[in-house]
Amino acid sequence: MEYNLEAKKSLGQNFLKNTTIIKKIVEESKQYVGEKTNIIEIGPGTGELTAEILKIYPKNKVICIEADDRAIPLLEGRFEGNKNLSLINLNLITGNIGKPGGTTSTSARSLSFAPSRAPVTGSMSNRRGVSSGSSEPS
Repeated sequence: MEYNLEAKKSLGQNFLKNTTIIKKIVEESKQYVGEKTNIIEIGPGTGELTAEILKIYPKNKVICIEADDRAIPLLEGRFEGNKNLSLINLNLITGNIGKPGGTTSTSARSLSFAPSRAPVTGSMSNRRGVSSGSSEPS
């Protein structure tokens, strides 16, 4: 199904739609995701990866953090009734919490995150000069 949402350059958006890549990402995640692992997806966009995650991990809690206010109603409609999905309208760069959502939304302040065993790869930096490099699971 095609969801019409134009990518915003200001948010650095690029919507993942390639099903081969989506399946490969989820397949690679299996080495890190257990039966009780919470899954956090940052920037679900139109929900293509989210749908595959929910299909492969139907019992896991999935937390999606989306900065784009326009994507929230689309995601709420697409995944309405899914009890394992929490949708948070939050810009992780600015810390701004978006518009209140519907039944799948939750407050960003109500979540606590446990450390993950998955490796962090790549490099990210912000204006304050904080960066994260690569680490391996213990």
